[in-house]
Amino acid sequence: MKKKLPFIIEIIIGIIFICFGYFVIDTDYYSTLFYAIGLGLAFASCIQLFKICYYEMPKNKEKLESINRENHINSVDERKIFLRMKAGSLVYQLMIFVYLFVAFVLALLHVEAWIMGVIFGLFLLQTFLGIVLYKHFEKHF
Repeated sequence: MKKKLPFIIEIIIGIIFICFGYFVIDTDYYSTLFYAIGLGLAFASCIQLFKICYYEMPKNKEKLESINRENHINSVDERKIFLRMKAGSLVYQLMIFVYLFVAFVLALLHVEAWIMGVIFGLFLLQTFLGIVLYKHFEKHF
């Protein structure tokens, strides 16, 4: 039950969003938005609950044990840890260029200034967080 509780709570929140979007909000755009968020959250949580129930069945215990064993090995394997860190570093570097490119393209298309400001703000936030986390990790590891 401990594994299932978060997904049950997410299903309830999804149903609340569905009801909120369907019955409470009169604006078509926002009602559709809340309805879609609730439907997506409830559906994804139901799938996860079915997955947990499937692997808890007695005939599937061996599959669950092998999956747990493989996940444990992947979490402590130094090579895989290095590869995850390398992939994260490359994605960080690529996203910096993507943010700047998107801001440039939006500027060429004469998009409103606040939209370009948000994109540039995300670029600055990512750069700042990267520097702060690097300094933090450098001191503690």
